[in-house]
Amino acid sequence: MGGNGGSGPLARVESYDPRARAWRAEPPLRRPRSGACAVGRGGALVVAGGGAAGQALPCVERLALRGAGAWIDLPGLCEARWGAALVAPTAGQVCS
Repeated sequence: MGGNGGSGPLARVESYDPRARAWRAEPPLRRPRSGACAVGRGGALVVAGGGAAGQALPCVERLALRGAGAWIDLPGLCEARWGAALVAPTAGQVCS
């Protein structure tokens, strides 16, 4: 998700379907970014931080991967991060 294209940060998101052995497009991120961190948990993808225009971002977004999902904003990080990591140690918890 996200990344750097020739003209700057991307909002593109793709997921891999091992049954079909193919990638498919998902709804784009609400904010283009590169260097974001992500974790999958309970049928959803959470993306946090990253950067755009030389600035680290505190924003966090969640996408439900089942059905016709859309990205929703979650409360932002306490401190903007670029190139961090996310883990989901327990149900309902995500740590950066």
